[in-house]
Amino acid sequence: MVTDPMELDMRPQTGPRRTGFTLVELLVVIGIIAVLISVLLPALTAARRQADRVKCLASLQQIGQAYFMYSNDNKGFWPVHSHQWTATAATPPAGNRQKRWHDFIGKYLMAPQKVKDTGGTEYVSRELNFNGTAAGFASEFGTPDDPVHIGTLRDRNNVLWGCPSWRRATFNSGGGLSIDNFSHNGYAMNYTPLAPRDLDGTSATGALFFTRRALISDTRPGKYFRQSQWTKAAERCLVTESVHGNFALLSAWTATWPFQPEGGTVFPQVPDINPNANTFTLDFNRHGRRPTGNKPNDPSMNILYCDGHAAFASCRQVYRAIRFR
Repeated sequence: MVTDPMELDMRPQTGPRRTGFTLVELLVVIGIIAVLISVLLPALTAARRQADRVKCLASLQQIGQAYFMYSNDNKGFWPVHSHQWTATAATPPAGNRQKRWHDFIGKYLMAPQKVKDTGGTEYVSRELNFNGTAAGFASEFGTPDDPVHIGTLRDRNNVLWGCPSWRRATFNSGGGLSIDNFSHNGYAMNYTPLAPRDLDGTSATGALFFTRRALISDTRPGKYFRQSQWTKAAERCLVTESVHGNFALLSAWTATWPFQPEGGTVFPQVPDINPNANTFTLDFNRHGRRPTGNKPNDPSMNILYCDGHAAFASCRQVYRAIRFR
């Protein structure tokens, strides 16, 4: 009979002692994990894409509510897409000024914003580009006259920058590419409240054509329209996704319906983000299944209609809601 503990430790073992995984077992586990990732990753990516689309849609609905609030405060009128004017020296600051649609409704969608200029002076305001002096800057600060502008809100979880899928890349007025842009928030307002009747008896460059636009400048004598004047409100686009703050629609597509690729001009694989080219800025790849090259009938964009409801739609549906062609 063995009684010494040392003798117990020295007895031969009855089987092999396992202290870890073998290389084969480790490779099997790694292979299983890789298979699971390959199966789950597309589903996770799709879920993230859908979550971003839903967040964007909710932002558009809140933007729609701001339009109605603006209407209540302004005798039933809605903002224009943009209002550009030249101020005289007697009205400081003098020079070219511009207010876009988001500048009119911004105060309904944001809390007081704090922003500092380059010298460290802090400004607080709920007015977005109130004097029309901040056309676009590569920083959060606008000007002392308008310290808060659309770029101020860019990374502040505001619904005016409400699409997490917006890549923030566009061309500036000179045609140069602007990355991580501060001036364009990924949405654009429709400026054709009467389409297709806006083309009746006019040419695309005639004065009457521009008077039927919610778009005002020295050369485009548009006007402010009452909310009730936007015809077919449940079908007409108010705001949708665009790679530039202005809509640029190829004239060959605005003149006839349906738009290409049924005709001679090929439908682009990506939106043309140079507004000077007058091509196609609707961001039809924003929420599509494909990263580029979504087809006209593929659901791929969010749109806010004039009656306040928002929906996920195809590029063709959005285009029709703008032009009714």
